[in-house]
Amino acid sequence: MSEDSATLASVDFLQGSRALANRLGEVALHEPISTYDKAGEKQKDYAVVATYTAASGRTCRQIRVSGKSGDDDMDVICRSAEKHWFWPPNVISE
Repeated sequence: MSEDSATLASVDFLQGSRALANRLGEVALHEPISTYDKAGEKQKDYAVVATYTAASGRTCRQIRVSGKSGDDDMDVICRSAEKHWFWPPNVISE
């Protein structure tokens, strides 16, 4: 992959990630959102399982992520002061 292609792939991923976060910020609890690859194959299912106020004062939403393997992971999105949803960095150590 050329450097230009890698940059475009990174930009596409970032734009897609922001769009997904904004969509998840607006859906009802437990409403499923699916993502697909370019061939149309389903990649992951997302569903908001809770909305809460974080210690920072931001509104956040807990997201259940289901992959093709059937395993579920949990993730979080939060709303910025500018009213955009984003994926905050993971600060929990194991």
